[in-house]
Amino acid sequence: MEIKITTLIENNTDDKGQLLFEHGLSLYIEADGKKFLFDTGQSGDFIENANSLSKNLNELDFCIISHGHYDHSGGFVKFVNEIGKFPPLFVGEESQKGLTYQYTL
Repeated sequence: MEIKITTLIENNTDDKGQLLFEHGLSLYIEADGKKFLFDTGQSGDFIENANSLSKNLNELDFCIISHGHYDHSGGFVKFVNEIGKFPPLFVGEESQKGLTYQYTL
């Protein structure tokens, strides 16, 4: 199995200083022909980084939210609004305590 993990946002800047960064995490993972998003950072700025890195968020098979803390799930609403659809979503057991989103298309 080949797995490719691209960091879309984290606490530190990239080596070239070209990407946005913030306290939080978002990863774009490609494995076994599937593409998925793991967490959405705190602000949704990972979307701009995904575009800069040529990662098409409209091609995702699903999204995982590890837990409900703002720095891992805070960008979810911006993400859904940006792609215009609600992807299949998997959430950690503790996620629902922190996730309080209302979404309408």
